[in-house]
Amino acid sequence: MKSKIWLIGASVISQNYFKVLKALKQPVEVIGRGESSAKSFYNATRHKVKVGGLNLHLKKSFPHTAIVTVGVEELFDTTKNLINAGTKRILLEKPGSINLNQIRYLESFARKNKSKVYVAYNRRFYSSVNHMKKLINKDGGVLSMNFEFTEMINRVKPYTRPRKVRERWLIANSHVIDLAFHLSSKPKYWKCWHKGRFNWHPASSRFCGSGITQKGVMFSYLSDWESPGSWGLELMTAKRRFILKPLEQLKVIKFGSTKIINSDSIGISNSRNLAIEHSSEKYCLFADDDIVYKKGFYELVLKEFEQNKYADVITFMMEDENGNLFKDYTNISKHNKKSIREVNSVVIAFRREVIIKNNIQFDPLFGLGGTFATGDEYIFLRNCLDKNLNLIFCRKVILKHDLLSSGKLAFRDENIFARAAIFYKFYGYLSYIKLVHHIYLLWKKNLIKFNQIFDKFLAGLRGIKKFKSI
Repeated sequence: MKSKIWLIGASVISQNYFKVLKALKQPVEVIGRGESSAKSFYNATRHKVKVGGLNLHLKKSFPHTAIVTVGVEELFDTTKNLINAGTKRILLEKPGSINLNQIRYLESFARKNKSKVYVAYNRRFYSSVNHMKKLINKDGGVLSMNFEFTEMINRVKPYTRPRKVRERWLIANSHVIDLAFHLSSKPKYWKCWHKGRFNWHPASSRFCGSGITQKGVMFSYLSDWESPGSWGLELMTAKRRFILKPLEQLKVIKFGSTKIINSDSIGISNSRNLAIEHSSEKYCLFADDDIVYKKGFYELVLKEFEQNKYADVITFMMEDENGNLFKDYTNISKHNKKSIREVNSVVIAFRREVIIKNNIQFDPLFGLGGTFATGDEYIFLRNCLDKNLNLIFCRKVILKHDLLSSGKLAFRDENIFARAAIFYKFYGYLSYIKLVHHIYLLWKKNLIKFNQIFDKFLAGLRGIKKFKSI
């Protein structure tokens, strides 16, 4: 029979650990302090927590293995007490302690008592990181790197934590820094600068620096807690650039695989036209900076074109961040003028030579950065249909996209403004009837209120007027 692992702490992090241990069919004893956290834990897991604190229960027995998920300020004392009681294996939430002397003490104390203590810098073991490690070794090692540890202060609210934790927040939340030097070796030479302050973090709020690691890897970093941003890491080898932003997602740029095109033109449609013009590949797929491709998407797209020899354009499906289909997709297999209304640009793949041959382009008036903020993908696909190209719909998911996107905001004035312009572009004076019908559907779907109908109609009229004036 497996001995029970003690899970010390009843926080949200503890709940996640519990779910993993339960999936592994590992017996668990959860040790908490107060009734409030114990109740929350039970509501989330249906597992009872033994309250009263660790020391109370250590008087009766001790575990061979424990996972420590208490607050940062309690990590040191909790781990020391477990080692002293006889616990031989401990998984300790990062950073182990916010005090270097305490870390050194735990190291010595654990060795003396023949206990093994592991600090849970789990980003080291992401599948993306493991894959990257193999490629780095294949390329001969890291040459240089840069990283960012900007905090989303509005979300993490560190100022609610104890003062000694707030003042050492960089260490308390140091995943990206650990990962950076784990992959490149410890710093040997290091220069840094800092400016700004918060009431809860008087030392600084903006950081930058550079140096060289023990293995000769040059590095730099920049972090601004007063500005929007997030964690990120880039590593360069002789053959590849690896981008981890967010850390869970790996992007790889192969040497010589990209083209940089300088242009004074603005707008997403102009950018895509340039990409089509300068691409040298047989098939093209539009991308964006807020998508995450599914594993194997590349092979899937190629396979669909190989199986559909007469397909000129193939569109796919995508999921939201929760793993649900992004929209109610049609059941048709071949697109028509109605079905292309629901297609997002990031799932459009096409045979480049066919698009070039038929002189099909994105309309610079439409799309982000243009006069009309949306509708660029519809016009592109509509032009494809008008040229009698074969547009196929494949009911397979190739990527994830944030739920909130421009395509989900049809009720906004700027979207109605653009939609009305599209109506006029393709239907002339029938556009006024189509605009009325569109506004009616928005109301029927509860996307707008009854008292908004007139104002939304006016927004559409302005779009038609603007298009006619160009």
